[in-house]
Amino acid sequence: MLTFAFGEMGMMPNEFYALTWNQYILKCQGFFNKEKKDWERIGWATWNGMRVHVNKGMPSFKKFMSFIYENDEIADMDVIKEQMNKAMLKYLQDARN
Repeated sequence: MLTFAFGEMGMMPNEFYALTWNQYILKCQGFFNKEKKDWERIGWATWNGMRVHVNKGMPSFKKFMSFIYENDEIADMDVIKEQMNKAMLKYLQDARN
């Protein structure tokens, strides 16, 4: 928990210890909401960039982004990056065929 608070969220120890448990949970939820929106923005830009090059077989945006979410929770960031790269390469290769 401390590793996440100090590392991922960038909190300082005095900031963390000044929060109540409820405030910390709300701060974590806000952090994950921001992460989700950031990935949606990256996915939107990637999907629109690919549409220029892919004429047929381009998935809908919802289908293209479906691998990011698992039960409406954000998936592991490393897995997301790897899957996004694979999806982009697959659709670009399909467009060439």
